[in-house]
Amino acid sequence: MEVVAHLHKKKIRHLNITPDNILLFGDGESGVTAKLANFTFYHKSDRLLSVNDGTTGFRCPERLLGQPEGFTSDVFSVALVTAHVISGGNHPYEKTADVEQCEENIKLGKRYKRFTDTLSEIAVDFLKDMLAPDPTQRPEIKTMLQHPLLWDKEKRADFLCEVNNMLQELPVNSAEVVHLDSFNNDVITDWVYDGWLDRFHHDFLNEVTFQNNGFKYRWFELRELFRAYEYLLDELPKLILISYEIVKQGNHAESDRFKRFFKEVCNRKDIGCMVGFCLSNEITVHANLEIISSLFASTKN
Repeated sequence: MEVVAHLHKKKIRHLNITPDNILLFGDGESGVTAKLANFTFYHKSDRLLSVNDGTTGFRCPERLLGQPEGFTSDVFSVALVTAHVISGGNHPYEKTADVEQCEENIKLGKRYKRFTDTLSEIAVDFLKDMLAPDPTQRPEIKTMLQHPLLWDKEKRADFLCEVNNMLQELPVNSAEVVHLDSFNNDVITDWVYDGWLDRFHHDFLNEVTFQNNGFKYRWFELRELFRAYEYLLDELPKLILISYEIVKQGNHAESDRFKRFFKEVCNRKDIGCMVGFCLSNEITVHANLEIISSLFASTKN
């Protein structure tokens, strides 16, 4: 995704992102480097390709409908590849091996609901907008690089800690707290009343003791659960999504508190080296040489 974001920053559309065009280098022990290859169909402006160009099952709706393709066409393909990887090789539009039906489903925007059954809520949230049938409704790839699906557990915990600090400073009638409270029943109703105490580590339970006729914290209010954010990362994955939405919609992403979570990712000096080149035919040779010149002319940008 970093490579695609860098290409888009250079005004280059790849238009052929598939699992076969992602090359992996490394022994697994010292790390693995992924390189994006095969720039046969790349273009520096929106391009009209044949419906038969590219790899079956990984062509965006625009191509199948005979419409010009742009940056968000790459976004759709990245989502398909991501779905393929995190689901263990499954496809969101393909229930069987019927590739014709798969591409018909892509054109119609008809995804199989059972596909998401094996994915986490965070993964589903990550994919849903990227797979929008309408290319104008898809996010930019650089925006998706900031999604919490790509954060490790330490970063997610750090983010929830900062959200908790923000909530403690805001009045209870603020837009952020009211918006958060609207998710109370959606997130915690079944969780709280279904053996929820058994889910916590005993050290935490020693801190959260019974006081008089109730708990120390108001567990029926979602904002109170942020106090236990380190214990809730695995139990309540939707908590991170709601927090992410509140911060983004409340225009807090650029604040000093949160800007480190949303800084631009595709600024690595070695990003040009993450592009692989498969020189299999004359057209590809020409395309790849032009890409090399474009990428390495000013990699610092």
